[in-house]
Amino acid sequence: ESTTFPPYDPWYSGGYINYYYYGYVIVGVLVKWLGIAPAVAYNLILPTLFALTGIGAFSIGWNLISPGKKQLTEELENPPPAIGKQRTFAGIASALAVLVAGNLGTLRMFSQGFKRLGAPNGIIDEAGVFESIAWFFTGLVRFFTGSKLPFGYGEWYWNPSRAIPGDVITEFPFFTFTYADLHAHMIALPITILALGWALAVLLRKWDMRSDRTWREWLGVPVTILFGAFIIATLRPTNTWDLPTYMLFGGIVLFYSSYRKIHLPVRFLHRLPEWMRKTIFSTILVALMVAGVMLFYLPFTEKFGQAYGSITAWKDSHSPLGSYLVHWGWQLFLIISWFIWETREWLAATPASAVHKIKPYLGYIQVVGLLFLLVLILLTLMGISIGWLVGILGVWAAILLFRPNQADSKRLVLFMVGTGLALTLFVELFALEGDIGRMNTVFKFYYQAWTLLSLSAAVALIWTLPAVNSAWRRGTANLWQVVLIFLLFGAFLYPVLASADKVRDRMSDSAPDGLDGDAFMQTSYYNDQGVDMDLNQDYQAIEWMRRNVQGSPVIVEANTVEYRWGNRYTIYTGLPGVLGWNWHQRQQRGFLSYNGIANRLNEIPGFYMTESVEDALSFLRKYNVKYIVVGQLERLYYSGAGLNKFEQFNGLHWREVFRYEDTVIYEVLDKNASE
Repeated sequence: ESTTFPPYDPWYSGGYINYYYYGYVIVGVLVKWLGIAPAVAYNLILPTLFALTGIGAFSIGWNLISPGKKQLTEELENPPPAIGKQRTFAGIASALAVLVAGNLGTLRMFSQGFKRLGAPNGIIDEAGVFESIAWFFTGLVRFFTGSKLPFGYGEWYWNPSRAIPGDVITEFPFFTFTYADLHAHMIALPITILALGWALAVLLRKWDMRSDRTWREWLGVPVTILFGAFIIATLRPTNTWDLPTYMLFGGIVLFYSSYRKIHLPVRFLHRLPEWMRKTIFSTILVALMVAGVMLFYLPFTEKFGQAYGSITAWKDSHSPLGSYLVHWGWQLFLIISWFIWETREWLAATPASAVHKIKPYLGYIQVVGLLFLLVLILLTLMGISIGWLVGILGVWAAILLFRPNQADSKRLVLFMVGTGLALTLFVELFALEGDIGRMNTVFKFYYQAWTLLSLSAAVALIWTLPAVNSAWRRGTANLWQVVLIFLLFGAFLYPVLASADKVRDRMSDSAPDGLDGDAFMQTSYYNDQGVDMDLNQDYQAIEWMRRNVQGSPVIVEANTVEYRWGNRYTIYTGLPGVLGWNWHQRQQRGFLSYNGIANRLNEIPGFYMTESVEDALSFLRKYNVKYIVVGQLERLYYSGAGLNKFEQFNGLHWREVFRYEDTVIYEVLDKNASE
């Protein structure tokens, strides 16, 4: 438990967390208020965040559906039954699309699995088209005659989250919650939904600033803007990657809504033209929002050391179009279907004479069209195969955005589509300098795009369905429905198989069911370097620490590479250790000299393996260590005569305070704790 802000870093004793940690404060405060044990609280936090995200997505979908602008006020108060049903369906569809649906990676796994069953030796790389088809059907027959698909535990929930070849993460919310990693992007997800909800509320708001308004109506404007600024600013210390996208998105929506709807006081810059008065006033509102975003959480900003603060051009491999469609296929199908119908309706309602209105601008249109074509060609030459698809859809969305008498709710969705598409193109052009390739760049921006495109696809479905049922030709409607069912079947196949796969992927089949996230250790074994370690020993020692250690003293334990059974005492007690995962610390402390981390990485093995008690005491004093862990992992990693010193000098420099089988905890005596 940290008693200071920034919180101390449990994986770098003596330092503070240099990370967007605020999400953990949000959930941690609730845990402390309610007095819930952390091991249980973890498994309550996950469904709580899941529920909050679902409620937020439902609310956005519900509020985006309206029959038109003319009777908006009356309809909000007394919605017709049909609209009420549409809104309910839109809300449910939005929650399912954002939170439950997966990508089409599960369908791809089936396809690859059938091919591997049919291919000689299961090798399908570099196969021709006809050869792949033949292997697919051969494997399909073998599957239905008893052969199992060549996938093991963990792959059904993991593989679809890596839709793009290479070290690229393409997570989506259901994977996040199934994997159950309480990471910053998970905690920030309901906050980003709230930011979108605020933008929608701003869009639907009345901006009446005339002098005859009451003080409450006047006060409502800055309160609304500062509330939005507070929501968006919360993303900075919670998941900083989200901040630029949602600040820009919110600022544009605020400017558009205020400029279009505002009624200004008569005396406000009354000598200027109306458009200029509105522009100035709307700019002031956006500036107020941006100022709020910058000022809220200022203490975090001042203490946060930006390790990687610049972007660089990405010149390596790009996303294949097929992989892109695996991840975005069902959303794009629904969005394109809606685009087609919107365009058809626009053209049907536009008289042929309207074409004459664009003749004066035909030259400009041709120039812009030529430049656009050149950009697409350039993207192709750069190897960005998704450029044509994303570029055409983005321009299409922009054109529909300017459709006369377009409902603001549809304009917002079109803007969401354009923003989501832009994010997916951005990661093909740029990457964060210092990233592992573009792993986290794709991960973080794809995650934002998932929310935007999934919400848009869900609402697009609700707007398109009435036309499919009443206006489309039967053959076209039937074909469209078959494709939709196939894509949605693939998307919702993921949560079914991923959930079952995650349940099977357990460290111990004997672990009891329940909310206690530590109970698995009592019946689990972990194999490292050919040795099975009984995790119950660590469990007993960790429980002792929780019950008996006061304050936040420093502990030392074995340091392992990432994603292994290591640093388990800092993880399960929260007490600060000398060093946690090396790479994570290098990322979070990239603004400091790497030597500090490298020294600790080398000194921990040296402490355990040295036979010199003076060297060991020097290490303890240097890092102010209070408790020494000597368990199975330490004996495995640091075997040798150096471990004998702990028994030899027990009672002189440290004393044994806990023992359970091969696991011992020593408390450093006060006379040796400091100089």
